[in-house]
Amino acid sequence: MAIPLDWLRASREKWRKRRADAQARIDLRNRQIEAEKVRLAAEHSSHVAPPLKKVLADSWGYHPPVHDGIDLICEPHATLYAMCDGEIIRADTGGWWGKAPSGDVSKGDGIVVLRCTVDAGPFRKGLNICYGHAENPKVKVGQKVKAGKPIAEAGLAVAWHTHLMVNGRKDDRGVGDRDPRPYYDFARRAGGKAA
Repeated sequence: MAIPLDWLRASREKWRKRRADAQARIDLRNRQIEAEKVRLAAEHSSHVAPPLKKVLADSWGYHPPVHDGIDLICEPHATLYAMCDGEIIRADTGGWWGKAPSGDVSKGDGIVVLRCTVDAGPFRKGLNICYGHAENPKVKVGQKVKAGKPIAEAGLAVAWHTHLMVNGRKDDRGVGDRDPRPYYDFARRAGGKAA
């Protein structure tokens, strides 16, 4: 028994239309998702900022327990910026790392710890953003800062960089207890301009 040709054509056309309708729904949803990303980025852009204007390399990442942050390699004495609105809970010129691979511990032993005061993307109130090897702090403990405000300079420890860490501790200890990459990536994408 032969299948009528008209029926086959109608069936094929019906499936093409269903496929086209499904693709149209997928395309619409993708456009809605992209629009939401743009809206969220605009909403958070005044509350987050990248920690450096120019990062030369960032490949040495989070590898607990060996490495509790990511190293953001930069130009000598590059300005470090607040990644989010927050309060400075530690700003020390020394005593953080205690090592001198570059020969002079004074060029890479400082730290600044910023406690987040805003919920934006992955950033949450109470989260600590720690800038290891931060030298020449431009802020004081207790000072409130906005995202993008200069807070220190990158220090020298093998290379000029900051050791970026994130933790949820209640104290001001400069250690990382989670991967800082999602915070860094969000701040780069959605963040406003560093001052």
